Amino acid sequence: MIDHGISICDIDHAAAIGRASADLTQVQIERQAAEREARAAVTALWVKLDGLNSRIAQIRSSIVAALDENQRLSTRAYREGELGLLELLVVTRQVLDGRRDLLEAVTEAALTRVALEQAAGSTGTGAKP
Repeated sequence: MIDHGISICDIDHAAAIGRASADLTQVQIERQAAEREARAAVTALWVKLDGLNSRIAQIRSSIVAALDENQRLSTRAYREGELGLLELLVVTRQVLDGRRDLLEAVTEAALTRVALEQAAGSTGTGAKP
């Protein structure tokens, strides 16, 4: 019998080290993928929030303001008999639709902000990202 100085225990130990090394590599790959996905999610949410904030500003500054002015003028015209009730109701409906659009945008922005804070790992200190 020739003794090569390698025992079964050494072979088992080397196999265990090989499995541990492979497991470590797999965990590192999964961690890197998760980090990339988290960064992509934060970026996408940030872009979405920025777009929603722009939309809110536009709705507030132009659409709702114009609708409010239109309603004010239409109400005056109705009181003076220059506009019928149906026309006044149409204008009122337009104002309500504009305000609903604004509320929906504000709500979506708030939900997006919460999702962004969660994705970014915010502690909820109230600071804006």
